[in-house]
Amino acid sequence: MDSPAEAAFDRLGALAAKILHTPIALVSLIGDTRQFFKSCIGLPEPWASWRETPLSHSFCKHVVANSAPLIINDARVDPLFHNHPATRDLGIVAYMGIPLRLGTGEVLGSFCVIDSQPRVWKGEEEQTMGALADCVITEIELRSEILHRQAAVEEVRVLNNELRSKAADLERTNTELEVFTYSISHDLRSPMRILNVFSGLLSESAGKAWSGECDNYVQSIRATAQKMNRVLDGLLLLNHISQSELFREPINLSECAMGIIADWQRMQPERRVEVVIEPGMIVSADRRLVQILLENLLGNAWKFTAKRPLARIEFGFQQLKNSRVFFVRDNGAGFDMNHAGKLFLPFQRLHSEREFEGSGIGLGTVQRIIQRHQGRIWGEGKVNEGAAFYFTLAPEERPVPSPEHERKCLPFTVEKLP
Repeated sequence: MDSPAEAAFDRLGALAAKILHTPIALVSLIGDTRQFFKSCIGLPEPWASWRETPLSHSFCKHVVANSAPLIINDARVDPLFHNHPATRDLGIVAYMGIPLRLGTGEVLGSFCVIDSQPRVWKGEEEQTMGALADCVITEIELRSEILHRQAAVEEVRVLNNELRSKAADLERTNTELEVFTYSISHDLRSPMRILNVFSGLLSESAGKAWSGECDNYVQSIRATAQKMNRVLDGLLLLNHISQSELFREPINLSECAMGIIADWQRMQPERRVEVVIEPGMIVSADRRLVQILLENLLGNAWKFTAKRPLARIEFGFQQLKNSRVFFVRDNGAGFDMNHAGKLFLPFQRLHSEREFEGSGIGLGTVQRIIQRHQGRIWGEGKVNEGAAFYFTLAPEERPVPSPEHERKCLPFTVEKLP
């Protein structure tokens, strides 16, 4: 409605008027209160300039209402139209209107020819008008599709501009955060070192003159300073992981995991730990970052199973469609799934430091490494029944076939898991 005149519609109207030998041909679109002429060949003034009439002067509204062609040979003697305002004001005597029906079935209006003299419309003339009406509706749908595509393109352009702006803002924020983290870590490192050194000197100078309680205070100060240093190390590591360039290469996760577990076993030989590691888990990833990832996940499994008389740790993968989902599973302290949203937030702990030591940055570091590899990570757990962490290292991966068909355990493993 109210769109400007277009040559394509006028050509179709002129063609209809010429073929059917009528003075008037209209492309009429019906609204709630008026009919609008997308094309009005031969329509008298002032209607031609107005390009519309009220519905009281419309034959075409009946085409839309009935969703069917309307053929009138002589409106002056037709019982429904002999007193019609259009017959009087527009001189309509003979009328043939064909519905303009969209592919959805909706009728927008009528393509019609009008004569000021009575005439008997022939069947082939109705067929000709039907074919031309199809051409009109094709033009309408084509323009609708063009407008839709233009609107979609504009929407995409606006969204892209917004995305670029947000990306630039995010990059600035990340840069500022990295600079802040680096600055804070280095600025705090020196005071922590001084605090640790002088508390040690104070303890040595006082010697036996101090009570046991005073010595406990100094030891608490030194332990706090050391803890702060570990936190600063974690912050610097997070900052470095975010900035460092990623170098992918083939890595055997199974061998990396065996080395990490072997180190823990050498440090705590008194522990009984059952370990199962799937052999031949080869991926394309950054070796240095993957080493940090496994050290944190396996280190957590080792730490949180410390109170079990027989701990169990398993590292393997599950095949889901074209992706491998790796997992590290244990039978340790577990966690409440109601707090799972805090797992990967730095400094958010689900266990008190009195229960299990740690900086609170490990899983945050793991998540950052996973994100750098375009993967994802999530955890599942149950209090006192263990935890499992699942992760991918790429949007889509395929497993590398291993010649071994059985799972391999480290030498100190008590027995294989089923």
